[in-house]
Amino acid sequence: MKPRRGAAVRRLHVASPDSESVLTSDVSALGAAFEHAPVAQLAISFDDHRLVALNHRARRVFALGRHQHTSLENLWSDHREVLDLLRDVELYGEMPGLESELRSREGRTFWARLDASRLGPLVLVAIHDVSAYRAEHSALRDEREQLRERLGILRGLAARDALTHLPNRRAYEEQVALEVGRAQSTPEPLCLAMIDIDFFKRVNDTHGHQAGDAVLSTVGQLIRESIRRNDLVARYGGEEFVGVMPSTTLAQAFCMLERLRTTTAGRSLSIRPTAGDSITLRDGVTELRPED
Repeated sequence: MKPRRGAAVRRLHVASPDSESVLTSDVSALGAAFEHAPVAQLAISFDDHRLVALNHRARRVFALGRHQHTSLENLWSDHREVLDLLRDVELYGEMPGLESELRSREGRTFWARLDASRLGPLVLVAIHDVSAYRAEHSALRDEREQLRERLGILRGLAARDALTHLPNRRAYEEQVALEVGRAQSTPEPLCLAMIDIDFFKRVNDTHGHQAGDAVLSTVGQLIRESIRRNDLVARYGGEEFVGVMPSTTLAQAFCMLERLRTTTAGRSLSIRPTAGDSITLRDGVTELRPED
């Protein structure tokens, strides 16, 4: 297992003009291959962590002139990361694919993939600017999140009855299967109630479908108000509603239906103010048995 990086931080050094000949001798073995490499590269002294040289592409990346000097501290947004990089190279001989935030002399920050390896007294670090890739990846991630949110909204709409705003039959069938499986694996009871509007076809035929829709919406709201927050009430189809009541005994479910009955009886469900007809409901309830 890769050891955890320590918290201790060594001070990074910058080469002074007086040590120019020493630095030159350190990189002389690299020759033109280093200077004209197709990627930006740094050469760092392994012993004292000095920045020895930058090739022409690295100088361009960091906006440094040919004879301008800087330190490793100035090239990293967080200089502790370069110390971690050098420590890993010391342990493993190389450290490929490390992403780090760097900064130019002008203060521009950018993300880069660093491939570091040891070559004698030097550590060579190849720098690949991945800012555009990360920005694109971030944009794709944001787009994916937006699509996931939209999909969630569409799934919610697909599982909801447009008229009563209750879950529809599809949502009920998915939920009741889960609740039955849970109840069969635990000692918790489960009850199911069916509620039907009496003579609903007569409402539509006599008063029109708009009046029928108003009745369905009102009854759905009454049922929702009569059961607990964690229970499920759904429009099963037409004028039929269903209630799924987890952790509920038959006696408790009966009390819920009795509360619905009294609530319905205590509210005016007249189809129209001048109409003599009113709405009545019939319902039934059952409890899941071991043999079901």
